[in-house]
Amino acid sequence: MNTHHELKVELTVRAPFISAGGADGVRGLNKLFIRRSDGQIALNGSHIKGKLREALKELSKYRLISESFVMLDLFGPEKKMLEKKEPIDTASDEQNPESDYDYRMKGRLRFSDFVVISPSMQADCTANQKRLTKVRIDSKSGTSKEQCLQIVENIFDSGTPVTLSGTISFFAEPDVATSTATTLATGLKWITALGGSKGSGFGRLERVSASLRTSEPVSAPAISAEQRELDIHLEFFDDLLIGGIKKASYFVESETVIPGGAIKGSLARFLNRLCGAEHDWNAIDMRNSAVSTRFPLLAEHFSRILCTHAFPVAIDRTHRPVAIPFSAVTLKGAKAVYDVALLDAASLDSHSRIPSFQINWKSGDDTRHEFGWMTPEIINKTRTAIHEKSKRAEDESLYTFQYLTPFQPREARHGECRKKIKWIASIRLPELDPEKQQRLAAEFFDAINQGWQYLGKRDARFNFSVHEPEPMPFHERFAEEKPELYGGQAIVVLQTDALMFDGQTLAKNEGAFPNLHATYTQFWDEVTEGACKMNRFFARQKFAGGYQAKNSYQLHDHYYPYILTEAGSVFVLDIKDSSKADHKLNQFRQSGLPLQSDITELIKKRIPDGTEAWRACPFVPENGYGEIKINMAWHRMQKLPVQPETPRS
Repeated sequence: MNTHHELKVELTVRAPFISAGGADGVRGLNKLFIRRSDGQIALNGSHIKGKLREALKELSKYRLISESFVMLDLFGPEKKMLEKKEPIDTASDEQNPESDYDYRMKGRLRFSDFVVISPSMQADCTANQKRLTKVRIDSKSGTSKEQCLQIVENIFDSGTPVTLSGTISFFAEPDVATSTATTLATGLKWITALGGSKGSGFGRLERVSASLRTSEPVSAPAISAEQRELDIHLEFFDDLLIGGIKKASYFVESETVIPGGAIKGSLARFLNRLCGAEHDWNAIDMRNSAVSTRFPLLAEHFSRILCTHAFPVAIDRTHRPVAIPFSAVTLKGAKAVYDVALLDAASLDSHSRIPSFQINWKSGDDTRHEFGWMTPEIINKTRTAIHEKSKRAEDESLYTFQYLTPFQPREARHGECRKKIKWIASIRLPELDPEKQQRLAAEFFDAINQGWQYLGKRDARFNFSVHEPEPMPFHERFAEEKPELYGGQAIVVLQTDALMFDGQTLAKNEGAFPNLHATYTQFWDEVTEGACKMNRFFARQKFAGGYQAKNSYQLHDHYYPYILTEAGSVFVLDIKDSSKADHKLNQFRQSGLPLQSDITELIKKRIPDGTEAWRACPFVPENGYGEIKINMAWHRMQKLPVQPETPRS
């Protein structure tokens, strides 16, 4: 079994030194040094990765590094390989002769940001820093070019040695780790300069020191041998990019909620690396010999493990937030938020004031806090592709990623210290006989204790802690009550997005707008086996396409996006059979809403045995979709009071 190793690296460069980022600058400065969300001055790990890859390619060309060093495996495919969409002749590219690779391949090396540790300084003091000026020289006249004056932040006086510290981490056997560390250290020493303006003498690299150490196991013991349910608190140390809502070809917006599928995917990739599987993306099942040999029960039941979405909360909270129902309304001139789930159409029509459903939550932070939500600070990082030969920024190749920081927004501080944010998810192991249940729990905790600490599109590092699930909600208004208090009705609120129907089925009636009331009524009648009949609903829908809807096991023979019902959607159900309804709704409360029969039939066509539905459809309950709450006291306590109109004279 592999072990997680960290190569601690210290780099000393000679000032002047600058590495500009895409963050907001200070008035009067064109180039501002990169600052992390915690205020530390740093050099992006991606910059070190690119310079190290370039140095190792040069060393490989002159056969100065071991031939067993696999660049493609450790660094991942290069941009030009992805653009050509075909295997690269790696021999001509001065790499090891590997012609086959998969576009899902991701380098096994993880580079942290390299933080300035010497000289010590106040990282937030930007406006009072010294400045350097640069001009561009006209190639014909040899004089300064007009309108090409650049003012650069000059934190470090010229000649000052600046030391940066960071880590390069990876999974490997001990002997392989030692040889890999030696080669990486050699490559780092081959680098001549770091940061920007290297052609002008900035950032000359003078000294490199590197030491390899094995990561200590995390101490997160099982709560008890029979424990099936647990909460995992994720505290991040790096900026986080989750999901990736592509607004344009050059801008990717992060989600604030971490999907359960992303958490399970992170754990699956970790297991593959830990056990030395051939690929990171291998499914965790009994056919994965590397993982099943070390963790047989975990591999067998991995697809049945339910992982809810992780919600952002304040660092001192222990409860997950509650989705704000779409049945929430406001009245003009009133600060309170009311609920109309218990009101029928006639009651709403008779109200003297028209309620507003489209609530602007930007000005409603108090309500979001009331429901337990914490909004992380959002920052944008702008990068550019580097030209292969000139090593300069490529024209028209800027791109921006939106990241979440593990802190509250700066404007929410009100002069106080910035408070951290964490994410809380729940995990439910499948129900087995007592002996297997104990072994499965032991394997699960044994695995995650071996160094599970990276998640997201850019491998944000986190620390996790395990807790028993909170038996009571964080406020009495979110306690779930009996249907008798609601006139024999069940008010179901989606806590996460749910796949409740097949979008292509609705599209069959050309030219007709889909009858969503009939569609949702059919869903609830089917999943409750007639025990409940939907009365009314408050719901929104959204498309989910791209790679999620197009893979080797996609539902349809051609591309068609999924249509998800959004978190916060409300369904008011009339209970017809009390005992059966209690059983079904409690089952949904524990395991999430099941998929509709039309979707399960499509899955069976792709996967005949019907198991591991996630292969054909990512929006399954085991990935956290379809989580619900039923009959929260909030609906009753915040019910919109009915005020009939005063008769006109």
